[in-house]
Amino acid sequence: MIATAIFSWFDLSVKNPTNGELIEVKNLLGAEGLQWILPNIVKNFSSFAPLGAILALVIDAGLAEKVGLLQALMYKMASGINQRYASYMVLFIAFFSHISSDAALVIMPPLGALIFIAVGRHPVAGLLAAIAGVASGFTANLLIVTTDVLLSGISTEAAKILDPDLQVSVIDNWYFMATSVIVLTIAGAILTDKFVEPRLPAWKGDHNEKLEKLTPQQNRGLLMSGLSALVFIGIIALLVVPENALLRDPQTGTIM
Repeated sequence: MIATAIFSWFDLSVKNPTNGELIEVKNLLGAEGLQWILPNIVKNFSSFAPLGAILALVIDAGLAEKVGLLQALMYKMASGINQRYASYMVLFIAFFSHISSDAALVIMPPLGALIFIAVGRHPVAGLLAAIAGVASGFTANLLIVTTDVLLSGISTEAAKILDPDLQVSVIDNWYFMATSVIVLTIAGAILTDKFVEPRLPAWKGDHNEKLEKLTPQQNRGLLMSGLSALVFIGIIALLVVPENALLRDPQTGTIM
């Protein structure tokens, strides 16, 4: 709002490339600006395009984290890791943990340290690798996460300024994010193994610490969750992949 006041004071404007219309910056701190913004606060929030999808994904991810599904899956992925490839696995799990959003910063650092202790390596190196994977590679994932939905909605709203028919899909950025997982995993593991861990003092603590083993109930829960996910993906594929599928536009053939 302060920026709009400054820009309007300098009479800044920009030309719309689609119709040539000159768009001037409106001062939101002025009387006219406040008269517009205050009555439209709720409408502006509720009409935000990706809000519905974000709320649904956050509820789902929160439920999965609350019941222990995500944490159990991360521990399952971490079990049986070879000492040589511990850095790679910690970073890969850290990227996967983005599905739990900000909770990843709470789950991953201690898990990374535990993984390194379990394979006889310095726990601080594992903790730092996990933090680096969560923070520096935020939203890099092989899966579609909440940030992808949020950014696609924002990009679509911005693109409609130029062309009302433009649509940015949630998977448009997937190739870059998926490739980033591979690149960042390799780069992060090399930095951890060659530069970070060698500079740490010798670890004199207990090397007998083991990763928490999943209970039979947790293993069964992961199995049933995986089977349910496969069934759900199969149903969606049947509704989308065929040319005359139910979730395709009958006229254009595009996915709804």
